[in-house]
Amino acid sequence: MSTESATKTALIWSILKSTFVATGSILGHLLSMESLLDWKFYVFLYLAFSIGSAIRLSPSDLHAAEYGFGVLFANLFLLNLVFPGVGDMVFLVPPLRLDLPPYFTR
Repeated sequence: MSTESATKTALIWSILKSTFVATGSILGHLLSMESLLDWKFYVFLYLAFSIGSAIRLSPSDLHAAEYGFGVLFANLFLLNLVFPGVGDMVFLVPPLRLDLPPYFTR
C-alpha cells in the first residue's frame, strides 16, 4: 500500500471514528437514565411517532417533487461534469475536530 493510500485510509478511519463518537455521545445523552425516567421523553416519542406515521403525501406533492428531483439531478450532473477531479481533493481536508458542548459529553 502506498503512502498516499495509507494516509487516505487513516483519514477515513479518523472521520468515521469522530462520527461514531459524536453519535454515541448524543444517543447516550438522549437515552440516559435521566431521560428515560422523565415522562416528557415518552410524550415526545409518542407524538413523534404518531405524527410521523400519519403524514401522507398528496398527488400534487409528488408531482412537485418530481420537478424538484429533476432540477437537483440536473445540477448534480452538471457539477460532476464541471468539476470531475474535485473528489480526489477531499482527502486534503483535515479531519473534523468536534468540540461538543459539556452536556453532550460525560
